[in-house]
Parts: sequence; C-alpha cells; structure tokens
Amino acid sequence: GRSVAVSGDLVVVGAPGDTTNGPKSGAAYVFEHSDNGWMRTKLVPPDGEPNARFGWKVAVDDGRVAVSAPWASNPMEGRFGTVYLYERSGGNWTHQLLRVGAPGVTGQIGRGLAMAGGRIVAGAPYDTTRNGDRSGALVVLDETTDGWSSETLVPEQGSPDAWFGLVVAADGDRIGAGGYHTEQASGPEAGAASVFTRGADGIWTERPLAPVVQPAPKDHFGRSVAFLGARVFVGAEEDDNANGTNAGGVFALRTDRPDGPSQLILPAGGAPNSYFGYVIGTTDRVLAAYQGTEVHFFSALGEDRLRERTLTELTGAPLPGSTSAMAGDGRRLAMGVAFADDPVSNAGAVVVVEFAR
Repeated sequence: GRSVAVSGDLVVVGAPGDTTNGPKSGAAYVFEHSDNGWMRTKLVPPDGEPNARFGWKVAVDDGRVAVSAPWASNPMEGRFGTVYLYERSGGNWTHQLLRVGAPGVTGQIGRGLAMAGGRIVAGAPYDTTRNGDRSGALVVLDETTDGWSSETLVPEQGSPDAWFGLVVAADGDRIGAGGYHTEQASGPEAGAASVFTRGADGIWTERPLAPVVQPAPKDHFGRSVAFLGARVFVGAEEDDNANGTNAGGVFALRTDRPDGPSQLILPAGGAPNSYFGYVIGTTDRVLAAYQGTEVHFFSALGEDRLRERTLTELTGAPLPGSTSAMAGDGRRLAMGVAFADDPVSNAGAVVVVEFAR
C-alpha cells in the first residue's frame, strides 16, 4: 500500500518492503477484477537487489504497468533509480527495464511516477539542475518505433533541495508535478507546482501554478497533485487557514483558464496540525483528500460548488491507518494504507471504494 494505481479493472499496489530479493528489495501486486472477484499476481524483477525499494511508485495505463525502484543501481546508465514496464504476454506479465538517460547520479528516478496515453513520466527529485542541487526534474518517456525516447523537463521555478518531481500526475498531454520544498520569494519551503502541456509540435509548455496561489513559507504547496477534467488540484499540507495553523488545504485551479483564480478547498471540521491535502486522488467525478484517519470526498455541484462526504459517513468506518497513496479511475478509488496491521509487521492494506453512477 505504499503506492497504488487504478485503471479500469486493474489495481496495482506497491510493496517496497518486500524481501524476495533481499531486505527492502520490493515487489508489486496486480489485482484484476472479474465476476469471480479479485485475482492477484505478484511482480518481482529477476534483477532485483536489496534496498532498491521496487514498488515505491506504481502506475498503470491501457493494461500496462510501470513500477519504479528509486534506490536501485541502473546498470544501463550507471545512475540511481530504475523504471520497469510490464505487459501481458501469453497470460503472463513480462517486463523490460526502461532506458533513462537524463538525471544525475542521485536523481532517484521514479520517486514520482505516472502514465497516460502510453507515456511514462518519472520524477527525479534529487536531480541537480540549473535550479541547484536536489532541485529535481521530470523524465518523460515516449515509445517510438526504435524503443523509448527520453526528455527532461526542468521547472521554471526551482531552488536547491526543492525536490521537484516527488509527486507526478499525468492526463493525456498534461503533466502535473510539485516540489513542495521549493523556496519562493515569500520564504523557504513555500512550495511550487506546474502543469506542462504538450503542443501539436511536440514541445512541452510549462504553466507555473505558484504565482496564482502565492504560497506562504512552509505551506508545502505541491505536496500532492491530481487532475479532474479541466481542474488540477494541488495540496498544501501545512497551509494556515480558517481551520488553524498547519491545517492544510487543497487548491483547485483551472487548466483551461491560465489567469483564473484558485479555489481553496477545506474540510468541514478541520483542525490545526491536521495536514489536510498531504495525499489526494481523483475519480472521474470525485476529489478525495486525506486527513488523519479520515478521507473526505468532494463532488462537483456546479461551478466552484462542492458537496462533501467522508469515508466514515459512506462506509461506517474510517481507514485502518494513515494512507500513503490514493489513485482513482472511472468510479473506483484505491487508498493505500502502508502501515496497516500492527506496528511490527506493517503488512499494509488497500481499501477500494466504488462510487455509484
């Protein structure tokens, strides 16, 4: 439950603490839903290594699964972090190690990961760029007739230790990413987030979102990012607002209105130090945001009007622990609870909610 991804009837779950190839070598599980329930397949790379944390992030699109191992050595490039792509072949899942040739030695490729339209986006938050050491970058992988091409995107706003690319979202020809430690004119760790859009000419254009929101010091704007239609949602887990200091909030911005205002989404019953917006996810209708052991669901009633419900209200029970990941597709939302069970085993769990049409 450290990471989750959903596409149709496929739910993919990362288990980076798995010990099949040694301590913290990692694994990923593919759950496929049918009339007979959920069928589970475990994925472990044959070249796995201790402490690689395979499964730290997972992504799924059009029946293909991407899994990252950000702490693995990359024998093809001599760089830090790898990304694997799995596809079905003859009823089995086969894999290839993707060639990533951009970030530096400590890029930690795959700390952020997303897929959409056959494209894979891997965040490398420890990459050193023009913005400084560990400022971070994105690696965009597109499939070609000769294999996979690799392109690096460096944000306009950045600073040393910004960790841009720690969270990544993708939707068609749009990429959203955040660097929640980015220093702004307002002060340290204000945070930053950007939406990159690919034009018909194949060139990516960046829209920085922080100028619209103007985060304050240590707001951690960009701690989470998710798309829903024409909106992009950005979490600021330590935003100070009507709910108190470090209560947190989620900002909604329109991707089709570059100069439009942002909307701050706050939960009913919010409280100081509750870090709302640390993890968010979306289905085709709902924004989900985590706070404590509760998950808040927001559905659109109209322009900038939202209806709020909670997981406890809908199901009668909160999550069995703190969630580390959310992902949705269609009417399904998966929530990873990496430390479920007990503090010793930390076996982890995933809760899947299906919304009625």
